[in-house]
Amino acid sequence: MFEIFLIPFILILGFSIPIISLILAIWVAYDSITKQPKMETLEKIIWILLSFTIPIIVPILYYLLVVKEKKTIIKEKEPNESEVIETIEKLYKLKEEGAITEEEYIEKKKKLLKTIETKKEPNESNQ
Repeated sequence: MFEIFLIPFILILGFSIPIISLILAIWVAYDSITKQPKMETLEKIIWILLSFTIPIIVPILYYLLVVKEKKTIIKEKEPNESEVIETIEKLYKLKEEGAITEEEYIEKKKKLLKTIETKKEPNESNQ
């Protein structure tokens, strides 16, 4: 009785697993070659070969170790103008209170102002 349902299920499973494995291996090859420019060539070759020899497991590991890690890297946020102005005001108060010297205040102020200038330069070149 159950053989009627079991045989088609086994056939479908038997054909779909290799197809899924091949699709995942091709995805690893495509992603490592086109979307991972910083990855070394040898590392790309290893990932591709492993994904074809150990299907399903290696593409999952590739996703967890390479793709997901790249997505979770948080870039350091550059301060905007209002944040820089607030920081300079705080530094000025610290200078007035004697917590930092005049030289320290000037040095830190210059660094903060440079961050604003470097952000404005690319915008000016577009105009």
